[in-house]
Amino acid sequence: MLATIDPLTQLYSPIYARTRRRQEMKHCDVCGLPAESHTSYLVHPASRRLILCCDNCSRNLLAGGSRKYRPVPSRVECLPEFSMTDAQWNSLNLPIHLAFFYYSTPDRGVWLVYPDSSGPNETRLPPAKWEELAAANGILRQFQPDVEGLLINRVGRIRRYFRAPIDECFKLTAIVRDNWTGVTGGVDLWRKIEWCFAHWRGSAAN
Repeated sequence: MLATIDPLTQLYSPIYARTRRRQEMKHCDVCGLPAESHTSYLVHPASRRLILCCDNCSRNLLAGGSRKYRPVPSRVECLPEFSMTDAQWNSLNLPIHLAFFYYSTPDRGVWLVYPDSSGPNETRLPPAKWEELAAANGILRQFQPDVEGLLINRVGRIRRYFRAPIDECFKLTAIVRDNWTGVTGGVDLWRKIEWCFAHWRGSAAN
């Protein structure tokens, strides 16, 4: 049984909040100057904070090979050969068929995050489950910790897997929370989800 962590008290919430504001916040989080272009995202692993940086601040924070901050990649990669059985998925006992995994270096373990109407819900993934997936999918061992996640869509008959930047992963949870209606989410939400995954597939093809 996976132990669900209270999403209101966990450190991932700064990343979630930051992705929700990313379209409104057009200033560098470090120097405060306008950063409408030539920007990048960095993650502070110790606090799981995602910050928007102008090029100059990004260079300063990463100077000398410092690992205090890590740059978030921009590329999305589709994984058509990824192998995950229905039994493996069902063993997670999730209430929704959307989720992502990522490795946290401060916690020395993998977190499983799934969205619902209240926002992201995060659980620690038992190491054996991760090792089972990694043994069948060697690409997981190439993922950059803290800044890349395995993004999963298994809604209906769909089976899609992506290697995605961590901000894009948390973006999915923001979309679900901000657009959820009724008991099952509503037609508009699932149309937005379809569009989002189609956009990621298009990005991965480029």
